[in-house]
Amino acid sequence: MNRGIILFKCSVFICILILWASHTSAYVTCKTTGGKDIKWQTAAATYYINTSGGPTGSIDAIIAGMQTWTDVATSSFIFLYGGTTSSTAHGANDGINIVTFGILPVGTVGENRSWYKTWPPAQEGDLLDSDIRLNTYYAWSTTGASGAFDVQNIDTHEHGHSLCLEDLYSGVDSEKTMYGYASPGETKKQTLNQDDIEGISYLYACPNLPVRILGKSFEYSFIQDAYDASVNNDIILSQATVFPEDLFIDDISNKSVTLIGGYDCDYSTIIGITSLQGYMAISNGILSIENFDLQ
Repeated sequence: MNRGIILFKCSVFICILILWASHTSAYVTCKTTGGKDIKWQTAAATYYINTSGGPTGSIDAIIAGMQTWTDVATSSFIFLYGGTTSSTAHGANDGINIVTFGILPVGTVGENRSWYKTWPPAQEGDLLDSDIRLNTYYAWSTTGASGAFDVQNIDTHEHGHSLCLEDLYSGVDSEKTMYGYASPGETKKQTLNQDDIEGISYLYACPNLPVRILGKSFEYSFIQDAYDASVNNDIILSQATVFPEDLFIDDISNKSVTLIGGYDCDYSTIIGITSLQGYMAISNGILSIENFDLQ
């Protein structure tokens, strides 16, 4: 059966040194010429690491960079570490995602080369391969040392490109992981800004609502709704996200409920904490809380 010709295109994303002004945006996604988001069509991408030319501790630093994105509870996407590799085939459309150290043009700290489909139309924008290289023209560190670029800092940024988030260059974006400039000793890209989180969450939205009662099929958008629907001895689970709500514990039956926060998208692993940006009032009943931050 004739399935047609599948065409591929390579995109190059770089983290650079010089400063200039551009547009302002919360996040920017990669687009095909037809305007479709470029993204993985699977729930995970596996990366292999070649640390030749990098500093001691590079594997742990790169894994930590990947994990930063994996830990976003409102996203269903995860990065997986597949082990070490001797490959240096940076930018090759071979279906194997690698992180390497090697020479790049002066002014480029890190580079991501990604391949995606341009045909057939139904598969336009589907990512196929994404490779990262850190430029050995510059000094590298895994400790945030001044005078050297931090591996985890730059890798976290480059893995944002692997998701297919674009660089941001406005001064108001300077605290974001996807800010397109970097400097020696910088480590702030290791921690995602809320706009970075919203970017991955847009591309790889979690299919589950952020609150559920253990053992029951219903899910809820707010903690209060789950509490109101719970009965004595229920356990309420919530994803590691922020809830801008007040919580009233006032059930006349004086029920005892446990509230556990910090779960990932599918409630399989605790990856952080849940934050409640409001106040809590308890007038009736007992509420036990784990992995929660009351702000």
